[in-house]
Amino acid sequence: MRLLELQKGVTSLADHDATNYQWTFTRQYLCLACTGLHHGLWDHQVDIYMLGAFWGYYAINYLHFGFVTALLSAMLMASLSGVLIEYLAYRPLRNSPRIAALITAIGVSFFLENGMSFLFGANARNFPQVIATKTYHLGGGDISNVQLLILFTSLVLMILLQFIIKKTTMGKAMR
Repeated sequence: MRLLELQKGVTSLADHDATNYQWTFTRQYLCLACTGLHHGLWDHQVDIYMLGAFWGYYAINYLHFGFVTALLSAMLMASLSGVLIEYLAYRPLRNSPRIAALITAIGVSFFLENGMSFLFGANARNFPQVIATKTYHLGGGDISNVQLLILFTSLVLMILLQFIIKKTTMGKAMR
């Protein structure tokens, strides 16, 4: 029983720590926005994630990609969407006042959100379960491979973020 509590606590802690690191990174990034080094891309970053998630959903359900292939293709599609948005919306505004970039960011965000709602509807969709769930019995508790994957991924990303913030030029500039 105590092992089950420990497992739930560690998984919860990994989620909590990842959230704390995300908030820390967000605060640092918003500081850049306040100083004018950031030109509105943050406003629709979530919309670009949405495009990548929809592509992953489409790739798994209709193109029958495997998990890793769908994940990599979703990352590629989200990256290409960001590059395309920067090329079409922000590059013409390079020498414009900052308010123009802000208005453009809001417009692009509305366009992406409402365009996807119009094309695919506003109903929530469940992402398909592509990782077969296995449960391991350890002592008095159970832990699944998905929980272990979440824990491992969280640890790797937190270590990577610490490295970026403490050891790189970009991280030193953010501090």
